[in-house]
Amino acid sequence: CPLSCALFLIYINPIINKFIKKFKGIEINGQNLALLASVDDLAIMASSNHEIQEMVYFLKENLDILQIKISI
Repeated sequence: CPLSCALFLIYINPIINKFIKKFKGIEINGQNLALLASVDDLAIMASSNHEIQEMVYFLKENLDILQIKISI
């Protein structure tokens, strides 16, 4: 349902904003890219194993508060 996808993104938007401010991700054409959000999927990108582990921990911790489970 298109409405449920929109509601999902609205619901997690504050977490996405915190994530983007906290993590650099990878650089493409001079722009940093750490997260892609589409429908009910999130894709994270990092330049190191350490950063990806920090990203996963951050998302798990914050999404648990909203009772949203992640799969890796």
